[in-house]
Amino acid sequence: FFTYFFVIACLFGIHFAEGWQWMDAGILAALLVLWSFWIRFKTVLFFPVFALVGLSMFVSKLFLQGDYFLASVLVLTGLAWLAVLVNPDRKKDIAMYLNQLITMLLGGLWHGASANFIIWGALHGVALAIHKFWLTLVGKDEPNGIRKLVGQVLTFNFVAFCWIFFRAENLQTAFQVLDRIGSNFGWQQILPAGNWLTSPDGMIYSYRWVFLLIISGFLIHWIRKDTKQYVENLLFKTPDFAKAVLLVLLILGLYQIKSADIQPFIYFQF
Repeated sequence: FFTYFFVIACLFGIHFAEGWQWMDAGILAALLVLWSFWIRFKTVLFFPVFALVGLSMFVSKLFLQGDYFLASVLVLTGLAWLAVLVNPDRKKDIAMYLNQLITMLLGGLWHGASANFIIWGALHGVALAIHKFWLTLVGKDEPNGIRKLVGQVLTFNFVAFCWIFFRAENLQTAFQVLDRIGSNFGWQQILPAGNWLTSPDGMIYSYRWVFLLIISGFLIHWIRKDTKQYVENLLFKTPDFAKAVLLVLLILGLYQIKSADIQPFIYFQF
């Protein structure tokens, strides 16, 4: 992926400079592209979804990861022109909500011509418009306390709900999943009779390492930032042998919770 954009940037540098002697311009452009993508991918990969307070934050990070060109070139340019056409103040908010809905619909269609992706994009578009309207009522200040907690819970559950349509093979499968959630959730498998923590028939015992990893993720998220910085500095000063041991333990831990099937990177499927 990065190599593709590196070659394209080099070719553009050569084309506009009209000579091989100016290939440095293309290399510089490629490096800028790679740096831009790294900043965006790093922001997404190392920020947990359950920590996002609102859907606006989630959508911005999602677009910066996979749909960067769609969001920054097509969408932003199109919205800029539409904003000019609907310049009157009384129409600005309505136009913004419609633009966001259209943007997310295009984002869904970008993944494929499927009803699942259209519904996935439409749900995000409607929710994003509602969230923007909510911000006009309560302000755009950083939430804290109970408002922050409620925002994180709502955002995580809504995003997980929409992913049902995104990941289902077809629309029928998506509605089957929703039906199971609403009418036949299968609590007897999650909490079987007897000691549900140690019962081999229970889901918690079967996926104990996965649940442990999830709980650890939540706990790590709530650690103070200065504590995280202290741990990073301590790890940086750790001898190389100790780092190697920690790396081996990490690999063994990941091996315990790995899936039986090879899971390709999701964006390689589109």
